[in-house]
Amino acid sequence: MRRGIFTLLLVFLVAACGGGGGPAPGEGPAGTGPAGLSGPAQVITLAGNGEVGTTEGPALEASFNEPVELVVDEEGNVYVAEYRGARVSKVSPDGMVVTVVGGRTGDVDGPQEQARLGTPRGIVLAGDGNLYVSDWDNKSLRRVALDGTVTTIFKGSFMETLALTPDDDILASMGPDREQIVRFTLGGEIIPVAGSPRQGGYKDGPAAEAQFTLVSGLAVDQLGQVYVTEAVSLRSRGGNQLIRVVSPDGEVSTLTGRRFVTGYKDGPVGEATFHHPVDIEVDAAGNLYVADSLNHCIRRISPDGMVSILAGRCGYAGYVDGLAEEAEFNLPQGLALDAEGNIYVADTRNHRIRKIIFE
Repeated sequence: MRRGIFTLLLVFLVAACGGGGGPAPGEGPAGTGPAGLSGPAQVITLAGNGEVGTTEGPALEASFNEPVELVVDEEGNVYVAEYRGARVSKVSPDGMVVTVVGGRTGDVDGPQEQARLGTPRGIVLAGDGNLYVSDWDNKSLRRVALDGTVTTIFKGSFMETLALTPDDDILASMGPDREQIVRFTLGGEIIPVAGSPRQGGYKDGPAAEAQFTLVSGLAVDQLGQVYVTEAVSLRSRGGNQLIRVVSPDGEVSTLTGRRFVTGYKDGPVGEATFHHPVDIEVDAAGNLYVADSLNHCIRRISPDGMVSILAGRCGYAGYVDGLAEEAEFNLPQGLALDAEGNIYVADTRNHRIRKIIFE
């Protein structure tokens, strides 16, 4: 996962998972917590019974249909965007899953009972207390009040990932190839940030001249840098496989990954490789976390430029809870952090919500 007037910056990011990379200085081995969190990481299932559906009830009995993104509020509620379920759901701290809105495909605004979503993709919780959801099939950005009332605030372009700036604006990747990043203000302005419509590719340099392809994850750090993952098309399996950075002065550069090269090599950012990096998050210490989806694992990039495996067995799809290095995921796509540093994972093809905790 992830606020207001935002400066023209951007960081693009791709993470790599897999053999050979040691721990970054000042951190434990793979599967342990970042600086400030001690002990090995554990993976647990927070919600979902593994069946495809949109049922409510106790968290481990409820069902999801391709959860792809999530966000956590200050009270510990987890809001989930379900791509095939056409639903936004909530997992409460007391372990209950309820539908906020949706469950039946459509394109209808209004109160919860009549509102319909198409294919929800990105989700953020803004400072005005509303959820904002990118609706891919309906080419729109939807505002979802916590009572389930839906209002379309933009329509006209494919839109995938969302992120919140420190000033409470919403960043979005747009276009058929997610080649442009724009900023939506809560006041209704739409401001280009980087890339150009229908000019996908790969080019570093000034943000207005830079080129991107398949922007699938966005995150903003405390300095205003934006981190961006460029993934692949699941149909063509092609894509940049990169993580890029736009500095506060508006210069775009490549942080890690090798263009058109798939893999899960750990180590220095200049050597690491990824396979379909989707979501990205950044913590207060500057660690980056990447859902390396087709490697089926969660990667970490330390502030000093080392890539390592945080959780999952890279290259193996499955479903296993337990120690982070023994856990298994199946196409994890969405990530969110809570105030304690725990990481929530939308484990898409397992149709579950997982949680990485540090003991």
